[in-house]
Amino acid sequence: MVEHPIILGKKADFARTAELAGRDAFVKGLFARALAKAETLLEERAYTRMSDEINLDAEFNRQRLDILSFVYYMTREDKYFRRTLEELDAICALGSWQSFKFLNT
Repeated sequence: MVEHPIILGKKADFARTAELAGRDAFVKGLFARALAKAETLLEERAYTRMSDEINLDAEFNRQRLDILSFVYYMTREDKYFRRTLEELDAICALGSWQSFKFLNT
């Protein structure tokens, strides 16, 4: 079976990380921080942030997506998956994807 392109990691990587989070204090602490941040994001509204009048702060949204999708893969809790989709919807709803800076978006 072929896995989708690797963005965050392979299934085996998440299994290994979950196993380490159960017994390694350092990894457990890192995961706890990611989980806490994901919970905070669930309480906020999904939105995009502009650096100025024309520049999308794409890094802001990428970080939100990374945290939410990582926590989803680790926990398989649907609330993180649904929120990731909401974040993507907010990005897709932009009036302009800034064709002159499309890769940023």
